[in-house]
Amino acid sequence: MNRTPRPRGRHRDQAATPTEFRRHFWDRQARSAAHHLDQRWHGWTVMYGTGSRLFYAFAAWPFPKPLILSTATAAELEKLMCEAEMAVILRREAATTGWAGQQVAS
Repeated sequence: MNRTPRPRGRHRDQAATPTEFRRHFWDRQARSAAHHLDQRWHGWTVMYGTGSRLFYAFAAWPFPKPLILSTATAAELEKLMCEAEMAVILRREAATTGWAGQQVAS
């Protein structure tokens, strides 16, 4: 079975006119919402995954383990970011104060 190779696709020599390529921006509103969150929250890097359709936030401060949050909506991500920051602040407060709220001697 001998087949002769033949040109295929829009780049072949016999193409009458080149095909116009239009760039498509997927999920424009969601990407814009992620950009606004990224601008507002300076301690975080926020992005939107067009493949996963999820919002992601990466903590940009020193932390023992990488702190990565993800959710389906920008509002929910902002809520999770606020809760994560409060948990970190409370954890630091608990480490520096005793049960009665007194400073621990270092």
